[in-house]
Amino acid sequence: MDPVKHLFDFTSEYAASYLGSVDSQPVRETATVDELRSALGGPLPDHPVDPVQVIAELIEAAEPGVVGIAGSRYFGFVIGGGLPAAVAADWLTAIWDQNAGLYAAGPSASVVEEVAIRWLVELLGLPADSSAAFVTGCQMAHVTALAAARHHVLDQAG
Repeated sequence: MDPVKHLFDFTSEYAASYLGSVDSQPVRETATVDELRSALGGPLPDHPVDPVQVIAELIEAAEPGVVGIAGSRYFGFVIGGGLPAAVAADWLTAIWDQNAGLYAAGPSASVVEEVAIRWLVELLGLPADSSAAFVTGCQMAHVTALAAARHHVLDQAG
């Protein structure tokens, strides 16, 4: 069997199994941080390891520290990244490995971003000429929001 297909099949089977059973699993972690460090730690391997073995060992070691955020019984930080459609889309973005910041480096990714922004503007009832962008993460979102707020306040002050 093709090793890449075997790796992806193994991982997708685990993902489907995990999401299919997350509602019946404990919501809280079942391992302490020290137990996780012990399970995940150890010396840096000095030779290549089969990728399926790496993923299997990661699952075995990390799963006791996984919080059931993707399940229906978790009411804390709702992320949404574990929804099946989000996982599938994330897989595509990972394997395509595009740079949405430049049309020349990833035209499809750039256009998908444009369309998603236009849809969000419409859903939120914002003016059609609103300026928007996706940022790299939460920290950059905060910095961008502060800069936009500062710009708005200064614009209002004249």
